Amino acid sequence: MCEDCGAASIDFNCGCSVKKVHKGGGGSLLLKDLDLLAENLKAIIKAVKIPVSLKTRIGFMKTDSVSGLQACREAAQLGCSWVTLHGRTAKQGFTGTADWNPIRELAHELPIPVIGNGDVALPSDAARMIADTGCAGVMIGRALMGDPWIIADTENFLLNGTPRPHRSRKEIVEIMLAHQSYLLAYSGIPKGVLEFRKHMVRYLRGFAQASSLRRVLVLLDDPSEVRRILIEFGEGRPPAGIE
Repeated sequence: MCEDCGAASIDFNCGCSVKKVHKGGGGSLLLKDLDLLAENLKAIIKAVKIPVSLKTRIGFMKTDSVSGLQACREAAQLGCSWVTLHGRTAKQGFTGTADWNPIRELAHELPIPVIGNGDVALPSDAARMIADTGCAGVMIGRALMGDPWIIADTENFLLNGTPRPHRSRKEIVEIMLAHQSYLLAYSGIPKGVLEFRKHMVRYLRGFAQASSLRRVLVLLDDPSEVRRILIEFGEGRPPAGIE
């Protein structure tokens, strides 16, 4: 179905550590059953003509730091076009520090491209990961929340050494308002309102009024009121009702 809709490739995600995904037997839980993971990959590769890739973690828990690497090796043998490795175990979630050593190990071993993932929050982090591990590319995940510019900024930094430009409060708020509109159009109310909250708090990081704004904005159910406060904030005016 994805191929028929025009997908350029299929990425099989065995890295997700969310409980509701594990409940269904998916995500990084598949690292506990590499035979089943391989069966899934074989079926996907057989079903489509477009490239298939695997995204996973280094292992399932602290005592298992190899199952993810074994899964990537199997993926290469089965015909995957590339693999992406997050340098944490499933049980770690996003805590602690990502271990880039397994990424380096696979990058120097596998005949297919290895993409590195984990703790890339700045363009300089991406450059350091590539230099340290020899990976073919970098996947940026959580850092995109509240920073939709990071992909283009990272590409410009890697290709041209261009530093990140300063973005004004007004620019950031304009993107926030566009993001809010897209979410509301796609998810409606109240779901879109709730989804926007988690992005909103990320956008506001670093501003002097951030904590005061967050305390008020995350409690508002009226998107027009959220919009009013953000517009005033973007214009440099103290938003009414915010101390």
